[in-house]
Amino acid sequence: FKEEVHVAEVINSFDATVTPWNKGYYREMTIEIGRNRSYFLNPWEIMLSYRPYLRYFAEMDMAETQLMRFDNFSALPPPQSEASERPVYAALNLLKSDVGNAGFGNVSVVFNRTYVSPLALIFPCDSGMYFDDCILAPCAPACPDTPANCTYLLRTMHHVATMDHNYHALLGLERGLANHLGGTLSTVFSRMLSPQWGVPLVP
Repeated sequence: FKEEVHVAEVINSFDATVTPWNKGYYREMTIEIGRNRSYFLNPWEIMLSYRPYLRYFAEMDMAETQLMRFDNFSALPPPQSEASERPVYAALNLLKSDVGNAGFGNVSVVFNRTYVSPLALIFPCDSGMYFDDCILAPCAPACPDTPANCTYLLRTMHHVATMDHNYHALLGLERGLANHLGGTLSTVFSRMLSPQWGVPLVP
């Protein structure tokens, strides 16, 4: 497992273009933005530079300040200098998916591990989903339709892992997403150790 973590792709997935339904809230990279910039922008930079600042993403800001320990913004919208210090989000492709995290789009960027590994923080589930479903939702922490195991995550989500120190986060893969079989250890290990790429299918 340790060897797989050290070689697995670190991927950010996004839509090729901004679709009409999400134009007002869009905070992800696009091909057009990428072609016009010399580096990969984080969501705050994208909102400030390319979108009307129509919404404050509380779950993202809470994850970055409470879990990742970034400094609070001095104002909203944040100054560009402060926005540029926030993180880029990615998935560690232990499932060996051809398209990375397809839920965010059909274009994927694979980051150079030499640069991102020393900086990466690992959580047992999506940090935004954790704050949305386990803290901010009116029904939290017992929302009936969430895949998040909030009872478990409220105790363990602050146990941050890194690329070098992650054994303590293993149980998070199993217990963090109670109703999502694609995140269980059995699925991860069966895909990770399979001699054939993409087998078995993710439930």
